[in-house]
Amino acid sequence: MPLKQFFIKINQTLFSESILKLFFSYKGSIARIPYITAILLLWAIEKLCIINFLTFIFVYLFLIYCWAALIQKRSRSFNSTGTWYIFTNFLFIYTLCLIYGLDMSFFPAIKGFVYLIGSITVIANLILVMRPAQKEVDKQKRSFLTHFPVVFTILAFAGIFLVFELKDRYMPDTNRPAFHLGLSIGEIYRHTYGYPEFCKAQGYEMVNYPLKVREKFKKEIEIAENDQMALLAKATTKNYKSIQDFYTDEDVWGNRKKRLEVPADFFEALRQRLILLEIAEERQIDKEQVKVTKEDEGRVSLKDACKFVDEDAEYFVSSDCPFSYILNYAGKYSDCGTYFNTKRQE
Repeated sequence: MPLKQFFIKINQTLFSESILKLFFSYKGSIARIPYITAILLLWAIEKLCIINFLTFIFVYLFLIYCWAALIQKRSRSFNSTGTWYIFTNFLFIYTLCLIYGLDMSFFPAIKGFVYLIGSITVIANLILVMRPAQKEVDKQKRSFLTHFPVVFTILAFAGIFLVFELKDRYMPDTNRPAFHLGLSIGEIYRHTYGYPEFCKAQGYEMVNYPLKVREKFKKEIEIAENDQMALLAKATTKNYKSIQDFYTDEDVWGNRKKRLEVPADFFEALRQRLILLEIAEERQIDKEQVKVTKEDEGRVSLKDACKFVDEDAEYFVSSDCPFSYILNYAGKYSDCGTYFNTKRQE
């Protein structure tokens, strides 16, 4: 079909009849192009309109109602009741809710189930999209699921919360999913391995700062590292004898150049801050009035920034902000303050 005719047909589909009828009516049937167009519009609405929990409720009630209507009408176009297609798609939704935030390594049996449901759903939706509409269809054909659309929508939406409730109750390992553990471990690695490695590359041997980090957050770090070792024992065939073996694994943390990128961002930001504060102190003006020029760039080096952090390690570890993931994973609230409130500003 030529591109021009394609857009003309989309325009006729969306504007020759009521948009409300397209999305909300469970009567009649629809062809392939209007079905695909309407599904894409629903997807866009889901991405753009969910702002908070209240909008989540309204948007998903709307999406469920309209999605079921579209599947019903599309399946009717080739004389199917649509029960199988509706059931398959909503089963896939519940499967996504089940694995959301789930540490799959603790539940290996679920992987096969997820792949199976995902494959079936893909096939079902390919049929919905690719199967041509028949000239004569039974307009009365309807899934028993959609005889009462509002009731179906409410029950389907309630099912989402039921899945989350059952997951939290019977799968306690989801309270600490691998995602949050990964953030915590990455933070520990950055402050105790990454920063010293970066500073060594700048010509400064950082010693004090990583020790202070491990001293202050000893209990929190132990919780995360013990959980990480337990996870590695289940999720990998590699035999890590200690957490240090894991931290020094090139396959996990990448090559040296990549490892230095994240610390570089921090120390460069700190370097710029120190330059600004030095100029403000020198000229006896407020730091907000300082304009840093190219000539000022040489005032403070990355090596100087490393030395500044290491010598004043006690102060830098006194702020919870850089260690929020470590604290949160250990079940402690982190009151994240201003990161660059250095003593030179006081």
